[in-house]
Amino acid sequence: MPTASETILSDGTLRFVVKRAGVENQTIECDLLVLKLTCEQCEDQYSLQAADGRMKPTPEFLQDLASRLGTCGIENCTPTIAWQVWIAVSEQLSQLKKSTNATPN
Repeated sequence: MPTASETILSDGTLRFVVKRAGVENQTIECDLLVLKLTCEQCEDQYSLQAADGRMKPTPEFLQDLASRLGTCGIENCTPTIAWQVWIAVSEQLSQLKKSTNATPN
């Protein structure tokens, strides 16, 4: 058990399973911050608009994000998978910030 003066760090890995029709499920592990930065670069390129407090993706954005996530180890990434990863990254980063004793700025 850590003491009050010790900082607990997460390994920052986002783990998820992709279910594909007719093939075995694929377990994927990617670094959360690499995924976040990849998503942000794509968001910036497409200048996504906010709607109801959330960024509204476009088909072009999701196609490009799927391609970029392929370089992060998500093989055969579809726009639907990219959309789910995009949401999961945001949610996991929020949880990481809440659970880490000291979050770097």
